[in-house]
Amino acid sequence: RMQLIQAVKEEKTESPVLDIMTQEVKAFNVQDKLAEAYTELQKTKAPLFPVLENGRLAGVINSDNINEFILIKSALAH
Repeated sequence: RMQLIQAVKEEKTESPVLDIMTQEVKAFNVQDKLAEAYTELQKTKAPLFPVLENGRLAGVINSDNINEFILIKSALAH
């Protein structure tokens, strides 16, 4: 986020994405446990994490996804 704010402050909005993107990103595999992803989301306060399948992007996961899953699962169990 700081890189983006700095780019806007310096009026570098035409800069390539590469200049402001986060390069060190934890990713999950489609087979990883939800509990692991949830713990990591809470610990890092990251808005989301990429989810990979065979090294390719399969989607993203965030706390809202996990909370919704738990809510639906709980509702179906009752």
